[in-house]
Amino acid sequence: MPLIPFGKFRCPSCGSYVQRFSMINSLRRVAEKKCNSCGVKISSDLGLGRYALLLLYAHTVLAVTIVPLVLGMAGRKWGVTAASVAVFVALVWPTATMLHASNVTKRNREERETKG
Repeated sequence: MPLIPFGKFRCPSCGSYVQRFSMINSLRRVAEKKCNSCGVKISSDLGLGRYALLLLYAHTVLAVTIVPLVLGMAGRKWGVTAASVAVFVALVWPTATMLHASNVTKRNREERETKG
């Protein structure tokens, strides 16, 4: 059994392990994605507790990185601005994808029909 890379997960239907949620999608409470191999809809619901902790963490990182971001933009130092955005993405995205990767399920057809 091969090791699964950090933040990636196996498809519950076909077993391919090259799946990963996008950055914007991983910051949502319920992340959804189609499998790259079989096309089945994959879903991950964090629940209110984990989602609240993720938002608290993201806002804490944002509070730390917003000062160099604003000062870099005001002083036209684009390297500082790019570095502060890169630090935010590097700290928040892996955490969010790791939380979602540990909670992956296949969406049922009945669930889609009742919601639609």
